[in-house]
Amino acid sequence: MRITFVQGPYESLAVEYLASILKQKGHRISLVIDPQLFNTVYFKNGLLGKFFDLRPWVIKAVIASKPGLVAFSVFTSEYQWALDLARGIKQQNPALPIVFGGFHPTSVPEVVIKQKSVDIICIGEGEQAFVELVKSLSGKRSNYRIKNLWFKKDGRVIKNEIRPLLEDLDQLPFPDKDLFFSQLPFLSKYYLMMATRGCPYRCTYCGNHVKAKIYRGKGKYLRIRSVANVIQELVKAKRKYPRLKMISIPDDILPLNKPWLREFIKQYRRKIKLPFLCYTHPRYIDEEIARLLKEGGCFWLNMGLQTASEKNRLTLLHRVETNDEVREAVRCCHQVKLKFSLDHIFGIPFEGEKEYVEGLKFYNELRPSWINVFWLVYFPKTEIIKLGKKAGYINAAVEKQINEGQISTCCTLQIGSDTQDISRTQQGEFKNFALLYTLLPLIPRKLMAQIIKKKWYRKIPDVSSGVFFLAKLVARLPIHQVYLYTSELTKTVWLAREVIRKKWLNKSN
Repeated sequence: MRITFVQGPYESLAVEYLASILKQKGHRISLVIDPQLFNTVYFKNGLLGKFFDLRPWVIKAVIASKPGLVAFSVFTSEYQWALDLARGIKQQNPALPIVFGGFHPTSVPEVVIKQKSVDIICIGEGEQAFVELVKSLSGKRSNYRIKNLWFKKDGRVIKNEIRPLLEDLDQLPFPDKDLFFSQLPFLSKYYLMMATRGCPYRCTYCGNHVKAKIYRGKGKYLRIRSVANVIQELVKAKRKYPRLKMISIPDDILPLNKPWLREFIKQYRRKIKLPFLCYTHPRYIDEEIARLLKEGGCFWLNMGLQTASEKNRLTLLHRVETNDEVREAVRCCHQVKLKFSLDHIFGIPFEGEKEYVEGLKFYNELRPSWINVFWLVYFPKTEIIKLGKKAGYINAAVEKQINEGQISTCCTLQIGSDTQDISRTQQGEFKNFALLYTLLPLIPRKLMAQIIKKKWYRKIPDVSSGVFFLAKLVARLPIHQVYLYTSELTKTVWLAREVIRKKWLNKSN
């Protein structure tokens, strides 16, 4: 049976794992990518977006692949885009089954299953469920009792329970990278992989607590692959993709287990020897971990912080690290000259100029290599929505829009477009402080102290999205030139060139 996945211009590990396991079972896989030029959460421009709109071509390419099943892996920011394509596919072939999986259907399945263009939804991890679904669709009798799946049948919805989590991640085949690399060759310069699934924390703004709640009583939520399995995947990748320049490991917290990390770095230094970036939590950094990461080739370590207010981190975000623990983690990174970034979220309920200034002071003390600035995104069913209601930002109508994926889910600033769910006054305040946070690593400590003392941050004019983007680009250049391999700008330029040359219209597999 042929399964056709439809994706935006982003590599998806979920799709790669599904493709790999389905190929093992003898099924054929196609991938149709919508370039979404100038219409993504990072680059949005109405005029250019319409000019480069290839959705009619995407629909034709899906139908031309002659699939037995069409699958979308849907994050909230992609939900309306996926629905639009699903409607177009159904208009061409009403009998073709369409399944939605991913975070959005997992968080609000009751909303997604109501859509006429969606026949099946997958809740949670889908590897085992997809194998059973394709087997059912390939057979003579349909099986509507597949765990993790909801079906439509005879005007009603069949809701199946969640299966236990797969605890041994080593059982999974390695992700099928060729699926994306064949169409987006620039991706082969870096390798995206994950060593863990799950997170030990339940931050109110993060989807992890939504998924953990669904899987309560269904096994261990936080799981880790063996070092041997991870290294085996990377050795194979290094051999297969000679253009490979770096490894990206976006696990929530890579150094969860110190003995595991010791062995991983030992094997990585001996067999891989490529720069890598990874993520951690301030409580999972000490002198030994920082040294191991640096010696292993980590060129960029990302740590979440979200606000400089220790009280707000605990009471509003359920983040337990203290400012002294953050200081110690930062000290360990500076000690071994490990470049690191800190995440900061603007728009947290009940925070304003006072907290933003507090953040300037704290970050000027810490002096990170880079500050990732985000605007708070309210994802469906996350606990932060309750705080948004209490602060007066969210009412029933807005919550409905969140569940429908109709509220902008751009974390920072879009080129040529502003987020839809904040006022002009808040945008101006946010942009001015965001600009200072972004440029802070390049501004001498004493000068930043003067900016804070004399309140010059109030005199910064409202900046355009384009200016802010340039500031981000300039601030990132000193970190490591290899970052440019994964930049949105590089990808957009390449995709635009391919579309203009009409080469993209010949792509899909």
